[in-house]
Parts: sequence; C-alpha cells; structure tokens
Amino acid sequence: MPVIDVHTHMLVDGYVERLAAHGGRYEVRQVAEHHNGHRDPIIAIRDLDYGVNAPWSAMYDWELRLRKMDEAGVDVALVSLTAPQANWGDAEVSTGTAAMVNDALAEQHAQNPDRIRFLATLPWPHPDRAVVELRRAAGQGAVGVTVLANIDGVTLAAPEFEPVWREIAELELPVLIHPTAPPGVEQIARHGLHNAVGFHFDTTHALERLVALGHLERYPTLRVIGSHAGGFLPFVLGRMEMYRTVSTRSPRDYPGQLFVDSLAFSPEALDLTVRKMGAEHVLFGSDYPHNGDVDRMARFLGMVDALSPDEQAAVRGDTAAKLFTR
Repeated sequence: MPVIDVHTHMLVDGYVERLAAHGGRYEVRQVAEHHNGHRDPIIAIRDLDYGVNAPWSAMYDWELRLRKMDEAGVDVALVSLTAPQANWGDAEVSTGTAAMVNDALAEQHAQNPDRIRFLATLPWPHPDRAVVELRRAAGQGAVGVTVLANIDGVTLAAPEFEPVWREIAELELPVLIHPTAPPGVEQIARHGLHNAVGFHFDTTHALERLVALGHLERYPTLRVIGSHAGGFLPFVLGRMEMYRTVSTRSPRDYPGQLFVDSLAFSPEALDLTVRKMGAEHVLFGSDYPHNGDVDRMARFLGMVDALSPDEQAAVRGDTAAKLFTR
C-alpha cells in the first residue's frame, strides 16, 4: 500500500504578488531574521507580529519535493494551499486566486499523475462562487478540498457556507481543515502563542462546531480531516462530552466521517492521538515544507513507524487510499 501524505503544501507563481496587491489585512513583509535564521519574507497580518505563511524557495521547487518524497519513502502527496488561501480580496480577486492555484496544481498532477494529487482551493467568502469553482476543480482532478478553520473570523458551520458543504458532500470529496489566525488573535499574538496554541484552538473549534451544529449528521457523505492531529481534539474528547452545552453530539458519534492527521509533533502525542481516535482515523501528514524544513516527511514518518504494524499500515496510507478514491 502506498504511503500518502494528506497534509503538505506548495505555493504557485503569482500567488504572493497577487496577495501583496489585494491582500487587505494580509501583507508580504520583509523581516531581518525569521525561523532559524532564514531571511525570506513572510505573509503576515498587518499591524501584528503574526506570520501565517512564508514563501520559502522550497514552496515552489517541485523537483526538490519529489526528491524528498523519494528519500522519505512517500509515494503520493495530496498538495494543498496553506493559509491564508484565497480568503481575501473581493469576489473577483478571491475567485481568480482560487482558480489560479487550482490550475497550477492540476498541471503538476498532470505532469506527475502517480505522485502528485491536489486539494481544491475555494473562494469561501463568496459561497456561490465557491460552488462553481469546486465543480471546476473537481473536473480538473481535485481529490478533495482544503479550507481554513475560520473564514475571516466566521465559523465554518455558519449558515452562509451551507451551499458549499452541500456540494462537497454531493461530490463526496474529503475536506482537510487547516488552521489560520483564530478569533482573538490580537491577544494571542501579543504573547507569541499564535502558532503553538492559537492554531490548535482554531482547528479544535472548527471541528467541534461542525459536530455540534449537525453538519456530519446532515451530510453523511461528508468526511473531514483535522490537521495537526485535530488540534486539541484527541486530548479534550472526554471533557467535550462532559460539557455538552450546545448539543448531545460527540465527535465519537461519527467514526466514518471525522479524521485527523498524524502531525502530533512527538511520539507520545501521536500515540495518544491513535489511542483516542483509533488508528483507522489517523492519516499521515507532514506539513512539508513549512519553516523551510525539507526533511519533515522523513522525520514525521519515523514517528509513525514507532506504532504497531497494523497501526502503521492504517496511518501510512491504507485509510487515505480508501478516502481519496477519485
């Protein structure tokens, strides 16, 4: 069974330039030193010491990606655009950005059909446009969808996004939920906890809202994957079930619909994630090549190899192969 990386990113030519011109609250910021001495620019929120992405050279280097996949033993990469995706600009800018990204990733899939697949980027702030772009991207070969854990502060479970979820469920495309700046980011960033804590809260909250407000129940073909081991989800499941203030639903009620990736950052945390979620609900993810780290695939796959043989098989690719069947 092939090893499948469900959480891995690339940038495409023109994205950063487009964001610099139309990004609104986002800007491309030069920094003197960032992330282990790298001096590349970052994509940041204006007036905040908060970087949401960085256009490292590895984000554009497909030959390097394929080489690192070979070195790590990763067979297939399900590539997606990371934050802030296309959730900025007016309807034309947002839709055009999503289409530009999908076109570029579809081209890479065409060039490397056995190694590169992609998750569709959508203009989520404009749901009608998002539905149209979803259909177009699916026609190009998208095997899933990527979405940020909140859309400019609005929960994914908000009524305005219902048409998008309905279409995703109709197409039976899995959805990778990726964190971004969470509500209250101004306070979190002030203490430097936006990535270490804020991102995990953002993902956890998004998953909890989709469960509590009935999306998984309403759309039984909907399958969602929480990145970074689902945020805090595996660790707070019991507490969530004790304090059910919105509904009686629990994430455990949807075993065929709710998944997380393996990016728990330590063997101990990954072991707990597998114990709480079940190995058949954990998929390998590397977050390559964030922080300019081009050896992430090998390192995080090594953590998976510490699991039992049956657990390894499920996490390394068995479950992903069943989910991403297009």
